[in-house]
Amino acid sequence: MIKELYNKGVTVTEISERMNCSRTTVYKYLNSNDLPVSQERAKRPSKLDPYKPYILKRIFDDGVTNCMVLIDEIREMGYTGGRTILADFVQPYRESPGKQAPIRFETPPGEQAQVDWIHLGRHWIDGKKRQLYGFLMTLSYSRMHYLEITQTMDLKTLLRCHMNGFRYFNGIPKTQVYDYAAEMIIGDAYSKAA
Repeated sequence: MIKELYNKGVTVTEISERMNCSRTTVYKYLNSNDLPVSQERAKRPSKLDPYKPYILKRIFDDGVTNCMVLIDEIREMGYTGGRTILADFVQPYRESPGKQAPIRFETPPGEQAQVDWIHLGRHWIDGKKRQLYGFLMTLSYSRMHYLEITQTMDLKTLLRCHMNGFRYFNGIPKTQVYDYAAEMIIGDAYSKAA
């Protein structure tokens, strides 16, 4: 193709641009009588090759696919290569972590409610920018929600929101489960209210 283009009057520079190669390469093929033959590179041995049988044994017999563990072991045997080549070799043998299904904690009706505060950000109220919070109570059995928007998270507000939530659900669950938020710890809420 290079010779055909050249015979049609296309310049060497234009040929090199069209073929995405250097002008030197174009001259090389113009001066050659043979067809260009792509040469495969000779595959050189990898530093990892002598250790592959050991690594495969560890993977299949012992289930070890942790590259940090394997590299420490083969370095003790004399390996001087890097971690990347090891990781590339081990990768196809690793189990792909499937998406874990969430484990649902089922409770009977009336048994439990989950309680948490939600930070709703700052909003304009009566001409002032104020922080808003959401008190969220969720029945564990039905996943029914009660949400009350507040401007504080003090003990008085916490107790009022609980009472309003119990009225909304028309009953009091036997237990309430709280997030680890400091606002839900009575001692901390009490000190904030004082």
